[in-house]
Amino acid sequence: MADLLVAYDRHLSLRGYSPATAAQYLSDAKGFLRALGKKVTTCTADDVRAFLTQNKGTRHRWESATRARKLAGLRNFFGFIEEAGHIQKNPCAGIKAPRVPIKEQLCLSEEEVQMLKKTWEEDGSLQGQMIRCAVAMLYYLGLRVSELVAVDLGHITGGSPGSLTVQGKGGKVRVLPLENAFLAEAIRPWLAFRRKTRMRSQALFVNLATKERLSVRTVQRRVARIGQEAGLGVRLSPHMLRRSFATHLLNQGVDLFTIAGLLGHARLDVTQRYAKVLPKRRKEALKLLP
Repeated sequence: MADLLVAYDRHLSLRGYSPATAAQYLSDAKGFLRALGKKVTTCTADDVRAFLTQNKGTRHRWESATRARKLAGLRNFFGFIEEAGHIQKNPCAGIKAPRVPIKEQLCLSEEEVQMLKKTWEEDGSLQGQMIRCAVAMLYYLGLRVSELVAVDLGHITGGSPGSLTVQGKGGKVRVLPLENAFLAEAIRPWLAFRRKTRMRSQALFVNLATKERLSVRTVQRRVARIGQEAGLGVRLSPHMLRRSFATHLLNQGVDLFTIAGLLGHARLDVTQRYAKVLPKRRKEALKLLP
């Protein structure tokens, strides 16, 4: 067992995980092996489920976010064992991540996202196309509003569907594939208009009256207005769309560390630590949104 953990620790280091993430993954693996009580190569999905719910009903029970994080860690650990040829199938593969409850005012339900989409599709005006594109990018890519308003025409590259290069906090750059079909459809008409319209500003989103880059405050106001028109019952904000993006991916079973890479986070202090992931996994994750 000790040799396996040493090899796993080396594996995490070689894969480029941050020290904090590697330590968390290793800790999850050690805790599971201590509780397992048998050879890890004989582990089943039921053993994993039993571990995740071992203190259910006690005052020391793990919250949904903790169980989701531990499941993500174990999925990674058994992925390493499977890759090494010690097992034929990852026992975590069929286990759905627990639903993580978030206060209603901080996160939209998937049904509310559908209400929002219906509303923004009804406005076919030029400004309507711009707002549809902006809201779609906030939700389907999980962008910060500051990142959204900083997008230039040249940041969207490639053919169909293409990709978006985003510079986040601390100057960290991430490339997001525009994989979701609804997102690509929302971007297409506005992007075509901006590329054929000569303006001094290279911003993707501009004030149609002044031809200047949209401000954060303007985006916040327009997002709130479209939320009101959709009848959501809460004041919609760009950050709420970003949080909804992460939560809905989590509910779809995407691991927390993949979501972190998409959001441009090194860590999420309240519930879990994040790490960068391969572009292929980001690409697959973005196809899951409704």
